[in-house]
Amino acid sequence: MKTEDKLIVLMEECAEVIQAASKCVRFTWEEDYPGYGVNHEVLAREVGDLLGIIESLPLDQNLINLHKSTKMAKVEKLFEEYSC
Repeated sequence: MKTEDKLIVLMEECAEVIQAASKCVRFTWEEDYPGYGVNHEVLAREVGDLLGIIESLPLDQNLINLHKSTKMAKVEKLFEEYSC
């Protein structure tokens, strides 16, 4: 599979993660829909699909890891500053 094809799949998987996360917020984490499943389980499956395609891309893992930890530190600081 060419990198361009993987990028298309990446975009599709990102959209599916967004949809699953939205259902968790909108309809609760534990909601179970016939034919869809439990929201947080669907989200976990979609995140797994996304991680699979991410890992197949020729990306610098050191750079990814650096930005993961940097992002989480920023998010945690932001929530600490704005939580009452």
